[in-house]
Amino acid sequence: MAEPLHQRASRALSPHRLSCGNERPVPESCFAEYGGRLPELMLELWRAVEFAGFSDGLLWVCDPHYGQPIVDICSLHHYAAGQRLRLGETHCWVTC
Repeated sequence: MAEPLHQRASRALSPHRLSCGNERPVPESCFAEYGGRLPELMLELWRAVEFAGFSDGLLWVCDPHYGQPIVDICSLHHYAAGQRLRLGETHCWVTC
């Protein structure tokens, strides 16, 4: 049986994970709120690495609520923040 994606991702990303006290588990409420709206890949990434930083803080898997004000200001309906870069660039996912 193939190893689940979230386990493979966790194993591959672990050496690059930044441990600075800002990482935190993804609350079940996020899975409930965004399940069926975000790609399953994003949910699997949350399961694998939680909300955490990588490569000395260059990339962060972030809580979509963190980036929501940016999404709202840009009038990007049906989008949710997924990752952010160290200098503040935010990457969004299309929601259904």
